[in-house]
Amino acid sequence: MIDVIPLAFLSALYPTLLAVVVLVLQRPDPRRLLAAYLAGGMLTSMIVGYLIVTALKEGDVLGGSNHAVGPGVNLAGGLIALFLVWFLSGDWGRERRERMKERKEAKQAARTRPPWSERVIQRGSVTLTFIVGMVFNLPGAMYLVALKDIAEADVGTPETLGVLLAYNVIMFQWAELPLIGYAVAPERTKALITRMNHWLRDHALQLAIVICSIAAAFLITRGIVGLV
Repeated sequence: MIDVIPLAFLSALYPTLLAVVVLVLQRPDPRRLLAAYLAGGMLTSMIVGYLIVTALKEGDVLGGSNHAVGPGVNLAGGLIALFLVWFLSGDWGRERRERMKERKEAKQAARTRPPWSERVIQRGSVTLTFIVGMVFNLPGAMYLVALKDIAEADVGTPETLGVLLAYNVIMFQWAELPLIGYAVAPERTKALITRMNHWLRDHALQLAIVICSIAAAFLITRGIVGLV
């Protein structure tokens, strides 16, 4: 089950997870909100992950044995990631991204209020931020591939929970590291987060291309190895 560790690091770069963490970190004192978001996200991710693993083991997903969702899942995920690389880096994708950006800006201009998640975080409510963490952290593509691997390993409940916990600790590292930093060196952490936010804003496209390229190579390779 060591194969799921690279997937956990890729899951840590899930856009929705990063976007909410960045929003929280822009608050004057984000520690309580960040802890609430982390708790809500971990709770949902662990519970839903365990339910999916259990269903896969029992053969309730896709109507058959978990072996039916072996190499094909990796290959499908890799091809999707490869398409995203092409979409993000090619001329065809650039034209459509520009149109999407224009439509998004037009909607934002017409919208009288910011999105629900942003309004909740701006209110500074710990309870509501906990709920945002629960709602926005259903399993993504990399996590689903990892859950399939965990189910195929066919280990007991304690081992399954241990692997899920380790996976989620890695996946939520961008929420955990600032919390540790604020506890150890708050001023230095605040300055570092400000620089990181600026860097992410300036290099978001390049980062997305790199992430999708790594995911495509990793998943396609695993799929081919599984077929062989």
